Amino acid sequence: MNIKFFLLPTLMFLISFSLIAKEIDELQVYKFSKPEEKITGFIADKYIELVNQGLLSHKMKIVLIGLPQLRSLYEVNKGEIDGDVGRIPELFKGDNPEFSNIYPLPTSIGNYANRAFVLKDSPYQKFSELDKLKTCGYVRGELAALLISSKHKCVEAKSFNQLRTMLDLGRIDYFLVPDLEGFPLYNPQTQKMRMLPDRLHEVGLHPALNVRHRNSFFEKVLTQVINGLKEKGFPKKLLLNLQRKNKSK
Repeated sequence: MNIKFFLLPTLMFLISFSLIAKEIDELQVYKFSKPEEKITGFIADKYIELVNQGLLSHKMKIVLIGLPQLRSLYEVNKGEIDGDVGRIPELFKGDNPEFSNIYPLPTSIGNYANRAFVLKDSPYQKFSELDKLKTCGYVRGELAALLISSKHKCVEAKSFNQLRTMLDLGRIDYFLVPDLEGFPLYNPQTQKMRMLPDRLHEVGLHPALNVRHRNSFFEKVLTQVINGLKEKGFPKKLLLNLQRKNKSK
């Protein structure tokens, strides 16, 4: 057997393997937190899949880690992870030492708000009719809800399903759900409850980054990718597609 014919394929394999390994080594991976809630976490997964399609051409990739909403901000602030997939910029205004090492990406993912769910037979038709003596519920760490809860009597829950149970048992009068681009990110899936029409405290939803990424190449590319997705109609197209799939089940 001619040893050259044996060595040539082996040599080509080793060269190819080394090139692949080099490419993997050059891939910059950034860790971001996402909500632990099943529905909102799933939406974050699908959106970041789209973001990664743009990042990979620059040898970058975001991986998501499910964390409790408040803990995720502490992890970003400490620099343990690189960012959070989506927060409202109001959280990082002022001199709050808890979040002093976090800043919102200049561009937003989309328009964000809160929606209120009440029992079907509730007399309330608008959020403005709910007086400050009524008790609202929100998921612990859902800090956007704090902008409302600071002016209302509110209690925290571990999950949206727990809020649904609390409302059904009469322990709260209504509960708050995040809304992205006009799509509520939780549906109680019960005929006993209905959603009020108001979109409360509309703001932009921005990725939140550790300050070490300020003015970095990663920040620049991530901003370009998110702006490109918005021009193509995302995340609204993604949310609409998910809504259609849920209705068809």
